[in-house]
Amino acid sequence: MRFVEVEGKSKRDAIEKAARELGVPVEEIGIEILSDSGRGFFGFVGGKKVKVRAWSKRESREKLLDEVMETEEPPRIEQEAEVSPDPAPSASAARQASDEPGEATEKAEQAREVLQGLVGWLSEQATVEIKEETSERILLEIHGDKTGLLIGKRGQTLDALQFLANKMVNRSRDSAKRIEVDMEQYRKRREQSLRSMAVRLGQKVKKKRKPITIEAMNAHDRRIVHLTLKNDRALETKSVGKGEMRKLVIHPVGGGRSKRHEGSGAAT
Repeated sequence: MRFVEVEGKSKRDAIEKAARELGVPVEEIGIEILSDSGRGFFGFVGGKKVKVRAWSKRESREKLLDEVMETEEPPRIEQEAEVSPDPAPSASAARQASDEPGEATEKAEQAREVLQGLVGWLSEQATVEIKEETSERILLEIHGDKTGLLIGKRGQTLDALQFLANKMVNRSRDSAKRIEVDMEQYRKRREQSLRSMAVRLGQKVKKKRKPITIEAMNAHDRRIVHLTLKNDRALETKSVGKGEMRKLVIHPVGGGRSKRHEGSGAAT
């Protein structure tokens, strides 16, 4: 990530110069004040310039994503589980690992602090809340501005933050809890979108009798598609490729079984 050091007559002037040098809008740069302005002789302003070190938040986000994609896959709790969905925890089960309802465990608070530190690189106004905790997972919710920046294209930034939070907090698998990161119910909306897409493409595969390949997705998104079409006996789904981001292929099942069930339609 590139850093620049510039001087200006005022803090605002130095920030604007840094933004021009980095080629990004003022609101997209992070700054560190190296020396502040002071008063010159006889109390007149201008005796000392402001010096700042600045960097592009956009570049830091892209670097964060690049590093995540080049890193090895996360601990087992984050790996793909395509055909064995865990039952959704009931409201009464939330925070069952805590001594009192609503009281976060030390692990949850550690996760919140780690994610807050990561999010701070992208938005100074964003805050992190422990939304829910069970014996198996911790759900963290990000609040604040710059929703598009923090969620990213198809949730890439959220995925990167979630990956790093799991890597940094779950160093020991003995006490590991799956950490999930969300903002403005993006995960729920994304799941609904993926389920609708899976059903639509499944119908297309059965009609044309040809496989369809879906663009590379992370393990969580692939799992949603697998589970959506799992009970449709006319279809098979398979992940192809290596690493975290893999393509997913929907195949028509060959032989008489496919013909018998092709008219049944719905994928669940």
